Amino acid sequence: SSTDDDDTYTIHVWESDFSMDRPNSLNPGINWVALPGGEFTMGTDEPLEDETDNPSHQVFLSPFLMSNKEITNAQYLDYLLAALNDGYIGVFSADDADGYASAPGTMIVKALQGDYEGEIIMELDAFYDDDGVNHCYISWDGETFTLDDEERADYPIASVSYYGCAMFAAHYGMRLPTEAQWEYAAKAGTDWEASTQNGELTYEQVNYDEYAGQILSVGQYDPNLWGLYDMTGNVWEWVNDWYGEDYYTTGPVVDPQGPTGVNPPKDGSITCAEDQAWAYQHISRGGGWASPDYDTRVSRRLASVAFCIRNQWGFRVVV
Repeated sequence: SSTDDDDTYTIHVWESDFSMDRPNSLNPGINWVALPGGEFTMGTDEPLEDETDNPSHQVFLSPFLMSNKEITNAQYLDYLLAALNDGYIGVFSADDADGYASAPGTMIVKALQGDYEGEIIMELDAFYDDDGVNHCYISWDGETFTLDDEERADYPIASVSYYGCAMFAAHYGMRLPTEAQWEYAAKAGTDWEASTQNGELTYEQVNYDEYAGQILSVGQYDPNLWGLYDMTGNVWEWVNDWYGEDYYTTGPVVDPQGPTGVNPPKDGSITCAEDQAWAYQHISRGGGWASPDYDTRVSRRLASVAFCIRNQWGFRVVV
């Protein structure tokens, strides 16, 4: 438990068992942290070059549960196998994907039905550096998905788009956290900009700034004060919100869900360039293994086109 003024928050962690009340669940083995909800200060008033994090404002949240760790390769592999069996996804060559730019020969996974039909959810066998350390560890052998390296089973899944995260969550009756839920959980009752045990950003507490040179297994560092691991660093985490330039000043203050966005067209007119139209961009939070200290700030908001895939982007889930 932790104390904030006169309020005491008791944080419970337990093994998930969704099979009891979610018949479509395959029970992905998630540990949950119960967060009490309440009022907190979101955003910052610090003068920044990128003003998307401004201004600070009060937000009120209902209680919710959040996975204590980022979703792993093993958990995502289980989802892919189930979704493939149910006919929700298919595997294609990126060479045949109109308007999608990737390395020649890269295999991609696309949604075949549902809310995101036709969207690209992840890249397979995608390499991001010369030594091959940072890449997607899930492969396609022509018939099914496999994990390349069992030692990477508990590493966070990366190489997934916003759609790939949202589809995983929906499959298990969960959802991605809202931007407000994510920041509230990361602050853990404090006003710190590093989601650590003491609010300090150090290489001993956070995987960032290329110090480790790669993504690391989930939970390798101590959790924050509310028992949540890797809220700062390791991989950026997609959240549910579309980006809205003035949402911090015009959006609701009670359980904000984010502005309305538009799925980007698939004709090649929109790419992953940072200067693309904001309407097509979703938010990710927390910074990744290669992020400088500026990007690891708890209040930092990164807006990216929803189909974009990088080796620093993963996610966690809430209910």
